[in-house]
Amino acid sequence: MPRKSSREMGLNNNVSDETKSNQTINELLEIINSLKKEIDEIKGTKEEKEVIYSENDSDLIDIRPDAYIKVISLTAWNLSLSTKGYGKGKIYTFREFGEMKRIPYADLIEIMESHPEFLREGHFYIANDAVIKKHGLQEYYKHILDKEKIEQIVRGMNPDLCISLYKSATDSQKEVIITLLVERIVNNPDNVNMNFVEKMTKITGIDIAERARDIKRLNEMLGV
Repeated sequence: MPRKSSREMGLNNNVSDETKSNQTINELLEIINSLKKEIDEIKGTKEEKEVIYSENDSDLIDIRPDAYIKVISLTAWNLSLSTKGYGKGKIYTFREFGEMKRIPYADLIEIMESHPEFLREGHFYIANDAVIKKHGLQEYYKHILDKEKIEQIVRGMNPDLCISLYKSATDSQKEVIITLLVERIVNNPDNVNMNFVEKMTKITGIDIAERARDIKRLNEMLGV
């Protein structure tokens, strides 16, 4: 058998090295493509989970039954919330506007079921976004003013904004705002924007200043 020349052997070696190199490149490409598929699958799974979470958000919110939830009274008079309704079960009593109590979540669930109208009208305010979201109260809370906004209206420092906020409130909250405004005139007349009071009188059809004068006269008669 004739011996291969050095040139032929060199060519064969080059071909062999090139073949090995091509195989290595192909293997690397397969690994890269495989990794890309895995990454795409992971991204797809993550996006799918995120969509599911956003659609069923309220079901996935976990609140411990013994977790304390801040609840604020938004009425201008005494407010009693009972877990069984009609004054039965556990009773939580608020003495004044803005008073805050920490109520166990388990009790709050029963209070919401026992006082649905108070909940809708904003007699009390649940200062916890997780609870609001879990129980689907977002729509109600678009029309319920919190304590700070009610106090802002009563101060009347920006009449146009205050009137706009007043109009967005529930009917029950509008009554509370008028009551608080009357009390402010009676108790602290020097810190009342009377121009705002006049505008509110025109909008509501209620003579707020006259109401305040009536209460002052009654207080004087009673010696209060």
